[in-house]
Amino acid sequence: MSRFFLIASAFVVAPPAALPAQHFALRHPVDYHTALDDNAATALNRRLVAGELTLDPAGPSGRLRALLAALGIPESSQVLVFSKTSLQRHRISPRSPRALYFGRDAYVGWVPGAAALEVAVSDPMLGLVFYTVPQRPDVEPRLRRDDSCLSCHASSRTDDEPGLLLRSVFPDAQGDPIASAGETRVT
Repeated sequence: MSRFFLIASAFVVAPPAALPAQHFALRHPVDYHTALDDNAATALNRRLVAGELTLDPAGPSGRLRALLAALGIPESSQVLVFSKTSLQRHRISPRSPRALYFGRDAYVGWVPGAAALEVAVSDPMLGLVFYTVPQRPDVEPRLRRDDSCLSCHASSRTDDEPGLLLRSVFPDAQGDPIASAGETRVT
């Protein structure tokens, strides 16, 4: 009897094994990868296709200012990120930071010299949806959905759902995070 009690107690007291990621956004009813998005980015694309609006490049920032204006994002919202913690990490450094701009439901990332602007928009059915806008003047300015961003933005750091990341890291002189120095996840 006492042997049975010890074995049963071990099952009750032992911490549960880590559960696999749930990825609710990838399953029905959301079906993130196949569902149609309907948000500020898709509305902007409709206006671009209809010729109601253009995103003309201007100066070294290319289409940035036109995109910010079209999405209603103030230029004064700019935050600079010096660490290489982005899809375009090869272009980011303390001497060439990534600029992030934010509004109520949309976020834009600009890296000097990059081929594309990064856009994240809140969608009522999908949560956060990610896009890129080409910077080359000879390429049609359209917001193209880019699910490759989910490799970081739908990970254990975002509870496996599409979301934003805000981390404080210690970068080295080139901007690479120093893993041994740790990081702080800001919520």
